[in-house]
Formats: sequence, structure tokens, C-alpha cells
Amino acid sequence: MAIVTDKLKIIIDRSNYVEEALSIIDKEFDVELRSAAQYALSTGGKRLRPILCMLSCELVGGDYKETIPAFTSLELIHNATLIHDDILDDDVIRRGYPSVPKKYGLKTAVLTGDALLSLGLRYASITENTKVVKLLSETSLKMVSGIKKQLNLNKKAVSEDVILEINYLKSGSLFEAATELGAIIGGADEDTVKSLAYFGQLFGNSYQIKDDIIDIQTKSFDEPRNDLLNGDFTLPIIYALESNIPSETKKKLFEDFNSLTLQNILDILSKTSSIQKCWDKIDYYLSDAQKILDQFNNSEAKNGILFLLNQLKSKNSYT
Repeated sequence: MAIVTDKLKIIIDRSNYVEEALSIIDKEFDVELRSAAQYALSTGGKRLRPILCMLSCELVGGDYKETIPAFTSLELIHNATLIHDDILDDDVIRRGYPSVPKKYGLKTAVLTGDALLSLGLRYASITENTKVVKLLSETSLKMVSGIKKQLNLNKKAVSEDVILEINYLKSGSLFEAATELGAIIGGADEDTVKSLAYFGQLFGNSYQIKDDIIDIQTKSFDEPRNDLLNGDFTLPIIYALESNIPSETKKKLFEDFNSLTLQNILDILSKTSSIQKCWDKIDYYLSDAQKILDQFNNSEAKNGILFLLNQLKSKNSYT
């Protein structure tokens, strides 16, 4: 029990550290955009990417405080792309709150996203590390590429591999960057940097699949299901479409999604074992991630990462 408590403590400590680091950037914004920028960051989710960045740095013997500019840049870029993503998808809800475009209007949302991206670039330059700047730039381009690929495939039948590629570009690449940044700043050798980058990719890919599972299972009948209604099919739906369900059901699931109730959808996913297939994919990824983590000596940082890994594995908790 004490070990679990210790693991959780380091996560709480690092999470508080992230919030402190991000709170000081409010002064960086023009007064006209400050409110929207503060709002976007205040609903910033679990801060897993900066936490993993710090823990990865510590894992290889570095000082987690030296990761501030890098993880701040990554978090700013991430939130900027979320705002732009909400604009493209006409999303009105983000993390349980009104989206930035819904709350502040389309024009302010566009400018807020641009401002976050610009400030992210400034923080990347503060590192004075060309490897860090290059990695953050490449990650930003991957996210944009993933969003564009998803738009191109809107309401089209796609394979599991295509969905997993989009998941990687839009989500997995950020976690990959987080752990790679931590390893670089911590002074790890090239092989270790690559190993931790792959760990982050596996973690991020798993996180996105679990997020899609939770999104479907926890939506109420009154909540918007924008991804599905917009024709952006997630892995659980793709597995259902690839199953042997009746063609009429498949047609409704693919072409007339809005005619189905949430319970209809959950029944289909249950009959096709689609959710279980998603968990099997998560287990597959995290098994490899565990092997990478096992290569490192025991430490407080390793315990923290292990805690997050086990949270991600659990069907009863949500990382």
C-alpha cells in the first residue's frame, strides 16, 4: 500500500509543479486574448505529457526542473491544436466544458490557438537545444497531418491500420515527444532516448484507444457525440464494422449513425466484442511498454511511470 501511495505522491507533486509552471505564462498574452488563453489552459486535462516528460528526465538521472521550457512548449502546442480541432469539427464541448470557439467565438478561438502556438515556439527556443526545437516542430506537424488525414477520411470506410496511424499522429506522437524530450534533457544516450520515445508512443497509442472506449461508454443520451456524428469513426466502431454483424446494422452504423440510440450502439459493440478487442490492443501495446520500463533501475521516477502505466491498463480507472 505504501508503494502505491509513494507512486501516487510523485504524480501529484509533478502535476502541481506543471500547474505552477503554466500559471506564470498568463502575463505573456495580450490582454485581448488573455481570458481565452487562460480558459483553454485551465481546462487542460490531466497534464500527463508534461508529467511523463519530467519523470523520463528523472529516470535517466536528470533534473526534472530543467524540462520546464520543453514541456511548457509541448503543452501550449497541444492545447493550440485542440482549439483548432474544435473549430474544424464544430465541437461545442471540450473536457466537459464549453469549447473555446463556443465560449469566445470563432475569430477569438483562431487567434488564441495561433497565440498558443507562437508562445510554444518561444518556449522551445528557450531550451537553446536544437534537438528539442526540431522534435517539437516535427511533433506539431504530425498532429496537423493526423487532423488532415482524419478530415480526408471523414465518413469513409477505413481499416484498423489507418485508424491506428491517425491515433498515433494526433495523440501518440505527443506522448512520444514527451518521453523523448525528457530523455534528451536528462542527458541519455541515443539508444535510451529512442527506447523512451517508443515507450511514449506505446503509452500514447493506448491512451487514445482507452479514451475512445471511455468516450462511448460514458456519454449520456443528451450529450453530443461529435466524433461519431461527424463521421470520424474510432477504433471500437471500426472493429464493429469489420465484424459479421448484419448488413442492415452495419449500414446504419456507417451511414445513418444518428438514427441509433446510445444503447443501440453499446449493444452492437457488446455483440461484436469490439470493446474487448480494443482492450486486447491496449494490452498488446502496454506489454511492450512494460518491457522497456523493466530495463531501468528502480527509482521514484520509475515507480511514478509504473503507476501511470497500471492506471492505463485498468478498466476500472481512467488515467
